[in-house]
Amino acid sequence: MDNMKYEYSIYISTTRRKLWNALITPSPDNCYTGEILTKLEPKVGGEIVFGALEDIRFKGKIIEFNPFKSFSFTFKFVNIPESIETKKYFFIYYFKSYEEDLDKIGIFQLHLEHTNFKDREELEIEQGKSIWEMCLLKTRLESSD
Repeated sequence: MDNMKYEYSIYISTTRRKLWNALITPSPDNCYTGEILTKLEPKVGGEIVFGALEDIRFKGKIIEFNPFKSFSFTFKFVNIPESIETKKYFFIYYFKSYEEDLDKIGIFQLHLEHTNFKDREELEIEQGKSIWEMCLLKTRLESSD
């Protein structure tokens, strides 16, 4: 049952710059994976780390990095040797053409794909967490505009 995946999309009213920065900027507020984004090297092959500095939960590598459009990464739990490496993909879609203006407010579709689950129960747990986390991201971004 490997390679099971789920997909989820959410619509957010914000600027492209704010949405992108919310995804890639290490910050205590940046918990869209269930853990704090502690480190992100913004390039293909760069390291991505989640968890508090004293309690790193998982690490991975950036496998795609297209500023203001998409990025994806692999990750694996640090303290669980039997955990498998999974992948997350984030894609930002635009409903109007804001290619020239990163600071114009628009409606954006943020699409998530999370792959490589070993069983249905694990997939369903992670899917529920991701939906909740993306809703929190939407609320934070829309309430700050």
